[in-house]
Amino acid sequence: MEISTNPSRRSVQHSPAPMMQHMATQIRQEQIRGSSMTKLRSDGTWLSQYMALTPKLLAIMEEEGGRVLDWIPLHEIDTVEASFSSGDHVHQSLSQFKVDSKTFQVHTSPSGFNSGRKYAIKVT
Repeated sequence: MEISTNPSRRSVQHSPAPMMQHMATQIRQEQIRGSSMTKLRSDGTWLSQYMALTPKLLAIMEEEGGRVLDWIPLHEIDTVEASFSSGDHVHQSLSQFKVDSKTFQVHTSPSGFNSGRKYAIKVT
């Protein structure tokens, strides 16, 4: 699957709907694993989304087979951890929520497609 990692083409709003639908179809065909999980939003709330793993990326979708909201190229994942450091913005957001062994954080490469973004994800 060929997916642009150009940050200027990253936003779903700037991508034509047919391309995103084609991407969702390719993800369904190449999916190795998939599950509903919740992702911490920037406003501190948890949102249920579908995560699909393919050989090249982790796709974040509205629902299984639904619209692709975001994706993380696997080669750009620096670390995945189950604990959060005290100086971390995500940790501060999580302090008001129960964090258990089902919560993990994905750190992306600062020079990559997701520009060093951190994703807090909870297995549901």
